[in-house]
Amino acid sequence: MATIRKQILLSEAQNERLRKLRAVTGVSESEIVRRALEAYDPRGGAGTDDDEIREALEALVEQNAKTARALESAEAEIAATERYLQALRAERTGGQGAEPAPARRSAKPRRRNAAGGGR
Repeated sequence: MATIRKQILLSEAQNERLRKLRAVTGVSESEIVRRALEAYDPRGGAGTDDDEIREALEALVEQNAKTARALESAEAEIAATERYLQALRAERTGGQGAEPAPARRSAKPRRRNAAGGGR
């Protein structure tokens, strides 16, 4: 890497902080300044690229939709199993005294957002 010499002005406090960082990390003052410059985001962000955040959010939404589909499938399987067991109980008791399967959920329906999630 080709380097260019720069002369910068620091306050006494900044200079002291730079010296302490050098002593603690064992990294040269120049390297500390270079690393700080690489991490600097003039928009005030943490240096993370907007595309990275967008991609992570898209992956999260996709995973949320997959999870919602898996949950709906599992709930359908549970409901089918409950119906089967209820029919089996009714068959064994001759249709008399068969108790309905206990409700597994509250009567309040869940709402799902547009991305398919709801929890």
